[in-house]
Amino acid sequence: MGKIALVTDSACDVSPQLQERYHLDIMSFSITVDGKSYVEREDFTADEYYAMLREAKGLPATAHITPFRFLEKFMAYDDQGTEDLILVTICSKGSATNDAAQVARTQFAEERPQSKMRIHIVDSYTYSMAYGEVLCQAGQMVMDGEAAETILEFLEDAFARREVVLAAYSLKFIKQSGRVSAAAAIAGEVLGVRPIITLIDGESKVVSKVRG
Repeated sequence: MGKIALVTDSACDVSPQLQERYHLDIMSFSITVDGKSYVEREDFTADEYYAMLREAKGLPATAHITPFRFLEKFMAYDDQGTEDLILVTICSKGSATNDAAQVARTQFAEERPQSKMRIHIVDSYTYSMAYGEVLCQAGQMVMDGEAAETILEFLEDAFARREVVLAAYSLKFIKQSGRVSAAAAIAGEVLGVRPIITLIDGESKVVSKVRG
């Protein structure tokens, strides 16, 4: 086990191939679809999940990673002699995962006051490969022998610069989430209107609506 460990959650969407190449430890979210629970990256592939979404009757639900799971992870790395554990989480404004990690870090310090392992928790302020790509770059830095402080500075700077622009392929789940009314969603589908959404510093905002 190396002196620096890079840990993240499965919302980063890093492929298994990249995960192995850059030695990323990815903790999986639990997802419930139409009453049935699954573990991401274990019970289905990305393609299989998209197929499930197309057939889903309700809105899928996710459960954040618990403090207990984080505490177990921290203790395991401490037992292996890790000096710096860098945890990058999904946007804290969209998930309680980052908060759970903070709780676990406090509990770890209470239970293992003698530990010399440093735990760094970094909020990505974003989702999917918008932080998965950055993690891969950080993984390369670890492999190149960069110091933990240098990697943390890189991560903080990279996430401060990330701006995401996206468009919804379908209004199905936006309607089910209550973000738009059923009438507006139906009209949008008929007319081919799609929202253009930005994600900056963890805040999502509809900036435009376009046809096509």
